[in-house]
Amino acid sequence: MNKRLARFISVVSLHQTYNMTFAANPPDDMRFQLQKRTPDGNESDWIRVKLHYPFPNSIEVSVNNQVIRPIPLIDDPGLLPINTSICGSNKYFYKNYTIHFLLTGNCIVRVRLTNSIQLTMRFSMNIDDFFRQNGVTRVIDRMAAVFHINDQSRIKVVSVYPGSVEIVTVISSDLPHENNTVNANST
Repeated sequence: MNKRLARFISVVSLHQTYNMTFAANPPDDMRFQLQKRTPDGNESDWIRVKLHYPFPNSIEVSVNNQVIRPIPLIDDPGLLPINTSICGSNKYFYKNYTIHFLLTGNCIVRVRLTNSIQLTMRFSMNIDDFFRQNGVTRVIDRMAAVFHINDQSRIKVVSVYPGSVEIVTVISSDLPHENNTVNANST
């Protein structure tokens, strides 16, 4: 087993999006960092990375051992941009197994695979009524009660679709590094 982390260096332009591909499965645990000529870095500098996994996975993004919650995909995935002021801000597109995450100056982003279960549920109700009744929180609360899960941060609603309100959730079997999580939607 290697005792040192493998390092791969690329030259990138800031404020751009990059597709990262592998000839085989991507590593289960990767770290990303912007290296700059100035040691302090600049928090306003960023790049967006798109990383494709060939198989369905649950992917966790963390910065300084704090899990960054993904931006949920509700209806149209293009409506919610990744917040360029939060290092680690991310979206996971479970239908094509691609994660998009943000890397800013002066932070190290860790992207790793976790063990999880994916569930899809369908409710016979209008999507507006679902959100008006705080549906996402209620689904998470009830799933935690049914499955006897104490740490609700392990349950993530990754998508909500209109029609008969279809909800896709992921339940992580790995415990987060810390109880603290950061919401990628906050500014």
